Amino acid sequence: MLLPTERMAIAVSVSGHDQATILAAIRACQKYPIDLIEWRLDTCLAAGYQPDAVAMRLIIAASQVLVILTYRTSDEGGDYPFDANLYTQLYLNGWQAGAAFLDVEYHVWSKVHLALAPEKPAIISSYHNFKETPHNLAERINIMGQTQPAMIKIAVMSHSSKDTDYLLE
Repeated sequence: MLLPTERMAIAVSVSGHDQATILAAIRACQKYPIDLIEWRLDTCLAAGYQPDAVAMRLIIAASQVLVILTYRTSDEGGDYPFDANLYTQLYLNGWQAGAAFLDVEYHVWSKVHLALAPEKPAIISSYHNFKETPHNLAERINIMGQTQPAMIKIAVMSHSSKDTDYLLE
């Protein structure tokens, strides 16, 4: 699947403690020229809201732009711990409801790949490190690419111009 733009895409994250809050956030975002909505499922779970398949269909259908589902685990800075069954169930429900992409942290791929393999064309393989810029990113990207995701996403913390130069190489 291609992104809806030839320039850098603008994605806005939404979440909430219930369906109404998430729908209101989507409506508010769509007043602006955005390309994607990132629905943070981990933040919903941390707030006590676990959307079922029907709610996911309604929420995803409300978006006028493509939706990325994200369940960022607490290991990579997210708001909820990893639970393989919950993770795969939410992603499969969301995929069936019309989500365009599933953001899967590369370190959990081995734990969920059998369940998510049919949706492989929609996988964003991601890595997050908000403490530093590891200097083995090329190796990490190569490993992530072996799963043949639709995209690879890296989010790291740069502490110096040297780190930034490394990222731009």
